[in-house]
Amino acid sequence: FNFFVIGDINYTIGSKAFYNNLGLTEEKAFLNGKIIAGVSILNTFKLSAIINTFGSDEKLRSGKVSVGVQILP
Repeated sequence: FNFFVIGDINYTIGSKAFYNNLGLTEEKAFLNGKIIAGVSILNTFKLSAIINTFGSDEKLRSGKVSVGVQILP
């Protein structure tokens, strides 16, 4: 078994249309990211979950958990 935790953070800049499509009220650069935790089993299966998403704007944050399974060659 291999356990892992991955953090990802981004600084994003876009056009006026980009901010409108995201539904953001302010047209300025923002921070967003996520924390992923998981386990690899016998180097054959990888189970992972996005356990937290965060951002400088409330619309970028989510309390939902996303789970994924991978079969490794």
